[in-house]
Amino acid sequence: MTEHEWDQLKDRELDDRLGALFRRAGAPAPLAGFTSRTMKAVRRAPLPAGRRALRHPLVAPISWTVLIAATAAALAAVVAAHPAVATFFASVLVGAVRAGLWVLHSVTVVFAWADFLRVIGRAVAVGIATRQGSFGMIVIVATAALSLSALRRLLDLDVRTQ
Repeated sequence: MTEHEWDQLKDRELDDRLGALFRRAGAPAPLAGFTSRTMKAVRRAPLPAGRRALRHPLVAPISWTVLIAATAAALAAVVAAHPAVATFFASVLVGAVRAGLWVLHSVTVVFAWADFLRVIGRAVAVGIATRQGSFGMIVIVATAALSLSALRRLLDLDVRTQ
């Protein structure tokens, strides 16, 4: 055993012992209620100059709920008072749904084409990467070139005879 191998063996043994020590100690975890006690202490502490107190965590969701409900109630009152406004909002809603469906359809078509092109790209990559595939690709390209050449000759003969 060389000195380098001996060092590696000793390092592995030390790593194993240290790992076992950490596994026995367990993962550190805060005491129960640590977060709530910390946040209460933060809220009670006097604020330094230029700082604002934290707001209650439910203020924002409740405010948004009240704002949305008030807007919906105002819209319902306007729609009930003016039928033309109801027709306008219905047409806007129909247009928005149609636009959303059109976007969804467009994205679906794009993904279908992307999948189609991915399959073709994979087939070409496999064809180029293997010996049999390379030979097959050469045969296909040669056949296409000969077909185009023959078609060109036929078209040239057709033009000369007329």
